[in-house]
Amino acid sequence: MRPRATTFILVALVALGLCVAECDFLSAELGRRLEPVRCRIAPALGGLCYAASLGLARGGNGHVPGGVFAVVPSGPGAIGLDRDGYVASLDSLEGLEDVPLLTGFTLGPREPGAFASSPEAFLGITVIKAFETTPGLTGMLESVGLNDLENPEVVLKGGTVVRLGTGNYVLKLERLREVLTQTAYIGMKPELIDLRFRDQAVVRPGTIESANDREV
Repeated sequence: MRPRATTFILVALVALGLCVAECDFLSAELGRRLEPVRCRIAPALGGLCYAASLGLARGGNGHVPGGVFAVVPSGPGAIGLDRDGYVASLDSLEGLEDVPLLTGFTLGPREPGAFASSPEAFLGITVIKAFETTPGLTGMLESVGLNDLENPEVVLKGGTVVRLGTGNYVLKLERLREVLTQTAYIGMKPELIDLRFRDQAVVRPGTIESANDREV
């Protein structure tokens, strides 16, 4: 083997050792942070250090769950899910009053970081994200009922039931926002809003406030 080639290999091995060592140190410092650790040594080695640091930072199954994005009732307790569908650590429901519930299905016991592997959970998280990204609807979601995957049924804070049907959630939620704006203008809180029909909303009237009862 040529001396120059030998020297290059030795330098590369030393750099890789330093890289993994630094990644190990950074991972220990970061603990359970979601962001992958970036390699600052020997970037020419490509994804080797990145992969090593990712495994160290995220644990044995390669994923560290984020904050609780949804709660699934499970027996006497509940299971928290992060926004990617992984089980999040959930010691109690205290402080999670504003986190939407996913109902209509159950999840067996799972360790934090495990993937939910449930079509109901996936659909529920998709619906929550759609609400989260629709101006005027953020924070309004109480629960998502998933008994029927072809027709998720959500409950808004205040008790209004909304039937979403299949897909096109962005357009449907824009329509929902318009309906809620119009009904609020006349002082009516709908009991049911059905968005399963194309380009229309079917509204079942609920309580109607008098002009004196409306907030100014």
